[in-house]
Amino acid sequence: MKQTTEYSTGQVIRFFREREGLTQEELADIIHVKKGKLAHWEDDVTIPRPTMVARLQGALRISDEDLPL
Repeated sequence: MKQTTEYSTGQVIRFFREREGLTQEELADIIHVKKGKLAHWEDDVTIPRPTMVARLQGALRISDEDLPL
């Protein structure tokens, strides 16, 4: 998925999480955050900090280009 302005950060996180076949709870466990925090990211209530972005990228096997901030 190439970075575009059409997709929000939350939409991108959800897309790649679902592509990996993970639930919010499973991904939250992998990156060591609460499920509610991940839900806030996916709902675009908040955005992840840079350290969390690195964890998301590792867990979801995505690059900087895939995750717009």
